[in-house]
Amino acid sequence: MPTPADYVDHFHIPELKSLYYPDCFKSGRKARFASEVAEPIPLYSHDATRQSIYTKGWRSVSDIDLHHHRHKQKERENGNKRCA
Repeated sequence: MPTPADYVDHFHIPELKSLYYPDCFKSGRKARFASEVAEPIPLYSHDATRQSIYTKGWRSVSDIDLHHHRHKQKERENGNKRCA
């Protein structure tokens, strides 16, 4: 499991060193993976810093990440059979 320092190194977001902000970032990533379409970024917090970190998490998910995520979901649904 990645540590906050791993997130800082990979995404270059210094705020992720804090104890509180990695959860905001991870929540943004999880929400983006759960979203079926590219919708407007939802409100996570009225606190500007927390919302900013959430938005960075949302935007850190690339199209390739989404493709891999959906492919893995299809594999799970098909009982780990190969997806076409």
